[in-house]
Amino acid sequence: MRSIWKGTISFGLVSIPVRLYPATGRQDVRFNLLHKKCHGRLNYRRFCPQCEEEVPHEETVRGYEYEPDRYVIIEDSDIENLSGQQNRQIELVSFVRLAEIDPVYYDRTYHVIPENLGRKPYALLAQAMDEAARVGIGRFSLRKKPHLVALRIKGDGLLVETMFYHDEVRALDVTDSGAGEVEVHPKERQMAVQLIQNLSEAFQPEQYDNTYRDRLMSFIEGKIEGREVAIAPDKREDEVIDLMEALQRSLEDSERVASDGGGL
Repeated sequence: MRSIWKGTISFGLVSIPVRLYPATGRQDVRFNLLHKKCHGRLNYRRFCPQCEEEVPHEETVRGYEYEPDRYVIIEDSDIENLSGQQNRQIELVSFVRLAEIDPVYYDRTYHVIPENLGRKPYALLAQAMDEAARVGIGRFSLRKKPHLVALRIKGDGLLVETMFYHDEVRALDVTDSGAGEVEVHPKERQMAVQLIQNLSEAFQPEQYDNTYRDRLMSFIEGKIEGREVAIAPDKREDEVIDLMEALQRSLEDSERVASDGGGL
């Protein structure tokens, strides 16, 4: 796998040469958009209606529309100059507790791998962060875009999490849900807590399969082979209106699964 960024992590006067590698990758089933009449694959063109011609990529520029149809042109060099040292450096500016970061701020995850000359300071930083139980907060630029990042421990190594800025996280007043105005009977709350406890277990990500993708691929393979493929509807339990009845039945189901030695 090729690295997507090469630079340094700096904290204080210590610099650690590292590379970043994607830690995740979507496994979605991809489709092409076709012409319904002939099944020809559709192409997308950069077309300029003013010049009435197709425009090659090398003739495109970035423009910020400040008034209708009026633009400020931004060159690649402008972006690079504005990002400055952040192009090749993750500068850690503070350290916080992991629990203090709401997961809504996380965007993408990258493995941080040290260069040979950076192995000792990398190990030093990882061990110090682990002992202090802290996460590093810093900034850097990836693909000419500045990012806020969290540097955290995973095993013996480090991960970088790109983060949304505060003004990019959409706030929603919890009072909008009306939850605070609803009266919950203590017995209902007690049963709900018991249900949560019955369904609690250690997080094991490998046990959660992408069942939709598996069903979709089976359906596609069946169509390729010329078979008629019927999709069975999901089973729907009889609707339960009474909340206490729903909780009671759920508790009974969870206890039965637990006694059978099953899991989620």
